[in-house]
Amino acid sequence: MVQVKFIEQIMVPCANMSVQKSEDGICGEIRVKDQNRLFQNVSDTIDLDVLLIIPEFRELCYRAAFSGVSGHSFMEFPSGLMEVQAVPMQADSDRLGSCLIFMQYGKTIAVDRDMAVTTSTAEAVIKASLALMEDDDFAHGVQQVLRGIIESCGAVVSRIFLLDHKIKNVLMYSSAVSKTGTHRQNDALTYDFIRKWEKCTVGKRVVIDTREWGFSTLSQTNPEWVEDLLKFGVQAIALIPLRHGKELYGFVDILDFNPQKAGVVRELGGLISTYLGTEISNHLLLDRLEEMSTTDALTGLKNRAAMLQTMPRIEGAAFGIVNLDLNGLKTVNDNQGHDAGDRLLIQAAEALRKVYYAGDIYRTGGDEFIVLLPGISEETFNRKLARFLDAMEKNQDVQFAVGTCWSDGSTDLATAFRKADDAMYADKKQYYHTHPELRQR
Repeated sequence: MVQVKFIEQIMVPCANMSVQKSEDGICGEIRVKDQNRLFQNVSDTIDLDVLLIIPEFRELCYRAAFSGVSGHSFMEFPSGLMEVQAVPMQADSDRLGSCLIFMQYGKTIAVDRDMAVTTSTAEAVIKASLALMEDDDFAHGVQQVLRGIIESCGAVVSRIFLLDHKIKNVLMYSSAVSKTGTHRQNDALTYDFIRKWEKCTVGKRVVIDTREWGFSTLSQTNPEWVEDLLKFGVQAIALIPLRHGKELYGFVDILDFNPQKAGVVRELGGLISTYLGTEISNHLLLDRLEEMSTTDALTGLKNRAAMLQTMPRIEGAAFGIVNLDLNGLKTVNDNQGHDAGDRLLIQAAEALRKVYYAGDIYRTGGDEFIVLLPGISEETFNRKLARFLDAMEKNQDVQFAVGTCWSDGSTDLATAFRKADDAMYADKKQYYHTHPELRQR
């Protein structure tokens, strides 16, 4: 059972930080001038040297010290989720500034031991969840979630990329752009390219990096991509891996979000990787199960179940039926084995695909195939049939018994199927009369 608890403490000053500006005008060394016990506890659990090189923490300190702007973020530490605020102090010089760090275990919702989020972020995710559940169009619902992400963190673009490991392909599944933004199309985002993102997201729910810090995190594993980000003028990016169990199947990226809302991005990233990742994975699984239920596993053609789903949409309009039975399959199975028979069925499916659209071809039984052509004219139907029969005369490996029927819509499907079936059996009878050595036993 999910246990929800609220933690609230008074925010107190925890440390006084000294911040240097480098000659290049970026953040240099950060030192702790004074600290209290809370800051000491945090730095003990994460190691002070590590804390002072975290881009998000450095950005907070640098902006406060040299821009005179208070920064606010939620950061995840081993000791828990911390609300961190950096407040400007008077600078010692143009190159040496100071800021005061305030920290608290702010008002949060702890969903489990590994995740805690602020109430505002939780509300945003709940709103997105409801929108996704209530939208009949799943793809549209996912896009609305991305729009919610953009609004929550002031981003310009958010996209979802899905990876197909079997064929090594990448698909941009969904994207959303702010009112002031534009889509960034990039042909470099290939399967092999995006797989490199995995290196910098291992063991993490979200990775955040910015131009101001030279994309230091991404540079370690994806230097060529950093060059691309700089070329396109990207200022900030968050990468959120989508996993099903241990398998990585995609990413969400968030581009050019408000740096002051990096904490919101981090929280959203944790929830997105869990919630949205699960929803998309389940949806894709359902799609795959539906595909499997209507697809013949051996040939990849549609099966009888798929044909029965299609038939009601054909009534009342012109259509054509080509009823086919693969000659000699039983003989091949008996004499050469079922592996040879399977190869013959695959060859038969390929022969049909060379003339007819794959979506119109159905394997309805062991050696039975049907081509169902909705909305086709008689002239086109006969032209395709002649082309197919001509190809079969030249094919030494695949032979079909063929029966056909074309209707302008005045003949019902049941009658048309019966006519095509009768014609096919007559053709099969003639074939085995001509080739008695292949007669089925």
